[in-house]
Amino acid sequence: MLIKSMASGLTLITIMAGSIAQAEVRTSSNTLSLGHIQHISGTLEKSPNKFNLQYLRWDNRTTYDWGNFTQFLQIDNPFKHSDNQSGEEGITTGKHWVSFNYHLGDSPFHLWTQNYLVANEVITEDNFYYGLGIHGGNPRTGLWNINAGLHYVMGRNPFGESLHGHAGEAFAATYVNPFQLYGQNLSFIFYTEGFRPNRRYREQSFSGSHLDWDTLGKGSIGYLASTSLRWNITNTLSTTLTYKNQSNYGGYSSDTNHIIEYRIGLSF
Repeated sequence: MLIKSMASGLTLITIMAGSIAQAEVRTSSNTLSLGHIQHISGTLEKSPNKFNLQYLRWDNRTTYDWGNFTQFLQIDNPFKHSDNQSGEEGITTGKHWVSFNYHLGDSPFHLWTQNYLVANEVITEDNFYYGLGIHGGNPRTGLWNINAGLHYVMGRNPFGESLHGHAGEAFAATYVNPFQLYGQNLSFIFYTEGFRPNRRYREQSFSGSHLDWDTLGKGSIGYLASTSLRWNITNTLSTTLTYKNQSNYGGYSSDTNHIIEYRIGLSF
């Protein structure tokens, strides 16, 4: 089920990317990372299905003459070395996040589409956003990107119940500021995204789709807010320390969850 669910998300992105395959590539970077997720501040007590674990991750960012394309593919607990809170073998979870920004000429505005899929043998959650955005800044003072639009959700829970449909409004914002400290190349990164379910979508069907927001145990608002510090040790080796605060998002419950992530990556 994990492979099948992730394949559906990757197929959608492949179709979209194929339509613009003839565009000029300006820059492209890939990073392979090994990381660790540590839940803090009582998060494990509030979320008995979560546990601390290691992960493998691939990041790609490509800029074109029309805009940019960013994605990561992450496998949590890939070798099942981490045990869950019951002392049993923890499950493996796949995560795929991707974002397209299609620039509207020379203006600071762009079309925005984004998808985040989380899938394992217990639960699947797929959040798709689309709308408009604005971008600006420069490498010296920082680059920023703000998006707003609509939210379409698909998912299933451990009881075999599923949902799909338009769920309300969505947003995402990024700020990246590279800087130097004692001769070292560092970057501060802030990222947030979220959604607000519309009551009309929660209480009745929309465009023939069925949406029961309680299927995934969701509350009124879902979000992720993260801050990261990345140290580029060399041109190819880097480390990243991230703090995340999230709720109703990415397979996590409606309680506020606090997470520390550390990873070391090799770029090529």
